[in-house]
Formats: sequence, structure tokens, C-alpha cells
Amino acid sequence: MSKEIKIRVIGYGQEIVQGKFSDGEIEILEKNMEDSDETLEHFILDINEILPDSYDWYERDDFLHSYGANVESASLYLIDGDDETKIDNVWDLEDEPYNGKVVSEEFYHYDGTENIITSISSEKGWIMSGMINLEDGEEFKTSNLRVGIEDIMFNNYENSLITSNPISYFEKVPFFFHIHILVFLLS
Repeated sequence: MSKEIKIRVIGYGQEIVQGKFSDGEIEILEKNMEDSDETLEHFILDINEILPDSYDWYERDDFLHSYGANVESASLYLIDGDDETKIDNVWDLEDEPYNGKVVSEEFYHYDGTENIITSISSEKGWIMSGMINLEDGEEFKTSNLRVGIEDIMFNNYENSLITSNPISYFEKVPFFFHIHILVFLLS
């Protein structure tokens, strides 16, 4: 009989997109901000109403589209039957008693030559979940768990997200992991 280990990431998450905008689109957005005395943040969710030929904010992702749990405000839960282990900070996975692995990859797209707008949506709740199926008699070892992080940087902003794809067990056995879309939007 195989054994199932559940993994959940609960806390705050984000969807981050970076998209290219033409000089004409920037002029229209700046005029709307000036006329209404509002910031870009006020307009970005309804950007296709101001720029009729535009896609929604989350589709303006020429350079970056990433989503996952915020490293600073999400916890990792490892559930083995009735036993539940909560790891408050994913970086603690590398320390005793877990001895797992956290791999970080940096993303930096802005080079100052194009008009790029970065949009961020924050969510709260059960951000990701997945499971590992172990063979009969196989023991779950946190030292075999690998969690990937995307470090997203632009200007003076840096954010780290736990993403779903690079989470693995034994690094060779992928397991089912998905992002929960039913989250609460904080505006």
C-alpha cells in the first residue's frame, strides 16, 4: 500500500507581470493620471478601458509573468497522515532538522531602454498544494525535498516567490502540484 504525503503552501501570494508599453500608451496613461489626480495603480486593473486595444493587466506580460507564494509571508505544511509539520519560513527547510534544498533563480528584465509597467496582485489563502506518493515501505525524508524560488527584481524592488514548478522530491520524481486560483484579492 503506497503512502501519500501532502504539501501545502498557505499565506500570501502574488501574481507579477511586466509588460512593454508604447510611448503613445504611456502618454495616454499619464494624461489620465494627471486629469484624475490618481496613480497608475488606480487604472491598471481596468487598463483595457483606457487603452481599448490593450489586453487586461495580467496579459501584459511581454517580459515576465510569475505567480506563487511570497517567501516572507507564507508557510510550508508537510502532512503525513495525522502528523503535520509547519515550516514558517521556506529558508528553514535547508536547516536542521529538515536538511532540504531551496534553489533560487533571479529574474531581472528592466534595462531602461523600453517602457515597462510592472503590475502586482496580492492574494491570501491556500496558495498551493500537492502530494507525493511514496512506494510501499518508503519513508518520507524532508532532506529529499527541493523548493524553488523566483527572485524578481526591478529598480529598487525585490520579491521572492515560491513557485509550483520547481518543487520536487528526490529531484527526479515530479509530483502533482497546483496553484489555487480561488484566493482573495487585496486591493
